[in-house]
Amino acid sequence: MLEGALVLRQVVACARAGDAGGAWSQATRAVEVSERLPDGHHDLRWQTVFSRANVLVHTTEAGVEVDAPDTGLSFVDDVDVTAMPSRERITHYRIDEARAMHRMGRSGEAVVTLRAAAQRAPHYVHAHPMARELVGDMVRRGVPSQAAALSGLVRGMELVS
Repeated sequence: MLEGALVLRQVVACARAGDAGGAWSQATRAVEVSERLPDGHHDLRWQTVFSRANVLVHTTEAGVEVDAPDTGLSFVDDVDVTAMPSRERITHYRIDEARAMHRMGRSGEAVVTLRAAAQRAPHYVHAHPMARELVGDMVRRGVPSQAAALSGLVRGMELVS
């Protein structure tokens, strides 16, 4: 549904502008739009992949942007993001999920999540600016429990010369 896709753009725009209230208000509206869809629906007609799962993809990003990662990750219940018919959306979600985990102090889990995303879509993850920023931050802070996996991400992203 185009309406839902446009509302999701508003979620992200508000979040990037630092307007948490606006982001969550629009996210609530997106959930309401998604509730009009049949279970398991993903808008392929207009190529937006709009669905409840795609709402979660966007709220996860918004949560990181407004420093409320736990809210973003839990905004939509009972959703299987991996059931979406878009590898790009799933990978984008995994990157933002890892960013959220890192913000919540769960850096070891963030490395595991990002590494799994990179195994499925290495070029997308390795080139993604937010993924690269996340890996750089984790390297600076250190994640001893996931040092080998983090080193693999650094090599894949060619962050060392």
